[in-house]
Amino acid sequence: MSAMRVALVLCLAGAAIAAGCGSPSDSTVEQRVARTIAATSGHAVSKVSCTKGIADPPAGAPPSSAADRTCRISFSDGTGPQVWAVRVADFSVTSAVEPLYRLDQATADTTTETALATSAAAAFATVSGKRVLSVRCTVAAGLRAGADHRCRALFADHSHSVWAVRAGSTGAQLLYPIG
Repeated sequence: MSAMRVALVLCLAGAAIAAGCGSPSDSTVEQRVARTIAATSGHAVSKVSCTKGIADPPAGAPPSSAADRTCRISFSDGTGPQVWAVRVADFSVTSAVEPLYRLDQATADTTTETALATSAAAAFATVSGKRVLSVRCTVAAGLRAGADHRCRALFADHSHSVWAVRAGSTGAQLLYPIG
């Protein structure tokens, strides 16, 4: 009988732990998205509203299976609202949420050097979680995976990152780090 009780207690404890891990509440996700967007964009976030599921991504965006939430972000500093596809990490491992790409930008202008650098800066900020000071992109041949530019970002903490980038209709897509 005592072995049965021990097994029942272990089973219930395991179920309680599993129920609490990896499945954050909606308000927790929205708070983490607000902090991440504020930190990476430099804009004051006033409200975040997330729904489970994801709309179809714009052409050229990463696969929608990577995202599990659609979040609408409002700002208190006059910046227009934005809609992001967001991946929520397993909170038992990390407390990260990852904004993947904007859903409210049907097309992004990457035809000029300045427009590409601006789009790449937003992508670098999203991927790194750091404030980007500057980005310099150059046309590069011989890169894999359809990359057509090499972009170098300088961050506020004086670190830098270099990635192969594809300039597309949805903006700069960071494909893989170089060096």
